[in-house]
Amino acid sequence: MDVPELLLETLEDLINEDLQKLQWYLSLGIVEGYKAIPKSHLEKATRTETVTRLIQNYGDESAVKITVKILRKMNFNSTADELESKYAGKQASPAAAPPSAAAAPPAAAPPAAAPPASMSAQQVIRIMQAPLLLLDTLDELSAEEFKRFLWNLTQPVLDGCQPIRKGHLQSADRQDAVSKMIDGYGEESAVNVTVEILRRMNNNNTAENLKRQYAGGSTDAQKPLPASSSSPSSSPGLTPAAGATVCAQGKSVIVAPNIQGTSSGVSINMNINTQ
Repeated sequence: MDVPELLLETLEDLINEDLQKLQWYLSLGIVEGYKAIPKSHLEKATRTETVTRLIQNYGDESAVKITVKILRKMNFNSTADELESKYAGKQASPAAAPPSAAAAPPAAAPPAAAPPASMSAQQVIRIMQAPLLLLDTLDELSAEEFKRFLWNLTQPVLDGCQPIRKGHLQSADRQDAVSKMIDGYGEESAVNVTVEILRRMNNNNTAENLKRQYAGGSTDAQKPLPASSSSPSSSPGLTPAAGATVCAQGKSVIVAPNIQGTSSGVSINMNINTQ
């Protein structure tokens, strides 16, 4: 990861108020030997603009050094340690050796990986329902509980699921939180993370309800059709199971992959209306 990306990742761990404090320190020139950045250059500066100013004024190494110094002054010691460690690891990485004139030609690229297997109808329905289930679950939380839920998202919850940066969740509403979880973790892991956080908050009933609803999928879609000894066309009295309806609002996304594994005589229709 390049220095600008490291710095941006670090600043995304700060809420807006903390970012403004860091910018204020930058305008004071608290690190000996380095000139302050003029206040007018940092006024209303975004995180990316702040990183750009740091690099332009100090260069990569000094920009990291100054950021670490300010973070420690702000008592963000763990954030400072993380930035320092990542930068040191980047510096310690061996540089790529120059290619030899007699080097063998590069090996042929491996064949493209096979596309993932098509999902069953039940899996598709579960994926499509996940955003709505998560939103319904968060709607059950009070304002104070939701604030605590967002804080937990910035902490380690499950292995393999990186915490969401504080800057990405500041002023987030419930729909924003659902979108961030699904973007970062995928549907199933987003549900698992939510269940774990709810348990940490002692909202065990809500956690179990979400887990049960997600595991169950759409009850209508899972009901088997009545057995019949005749062909489907000769059974006009059979009524197909009710279809599942999914609505995407705001920033929600519905993914409709291929479906396989349905029984003979079962049809699945997907109508997508955009307004």
